[in-house]
Amino acid sequence: MSVFSAVGNYFKNLGLSLVGQLQASVAAFLTNFVKDDIGKLAVDSVEYAATFADKSGAEKQAIAKAKLLDDLKAAGHDATVFGESVLNFLIEAAYQALLAAASQGILAI
Repeated sequence: MSVFSAVGNYFKNLGLSLVGQLQASVAAFLTNFVKDDIGKLAVDSVEYAATFADKSGAEKQAIAKAKLLDDLKAAGHDATVFGESVLNFLIEAAYQALLAAASQGILAI
C-alpha cells in the first residue's frame, strides 16, 4: 500500500465517520424538535399545507409559513422575533421530520 493510498483511506474513513455522526445528530435534533412546542406548531402547519394538493411546493411553503405565524401568535409567542430565515428553517425542519417519519412507517408524530 502506498503512502497516497493510506492517506486516501484515512480521509475516506474520516469522512464516513463524520457523515455517520451527522446523521445521528440530525435524527436526534428532529426527534427533539417535533416534541417542542414550536416544533409541534411547525409540523402542524406543514401538515395543513399538505392538504392543498393542487398547490405548488412554493405555494404550500407560503401557506405553512402563514399558518405557523398565526399559530405562534395564538400560542403567545412574539412572532416579530422570528425572521424570514428562521421561519423557513422551522418549516423545513418540520417537513424533514415528517418525511423521516413517513420513511419509517410512522403515520403520526
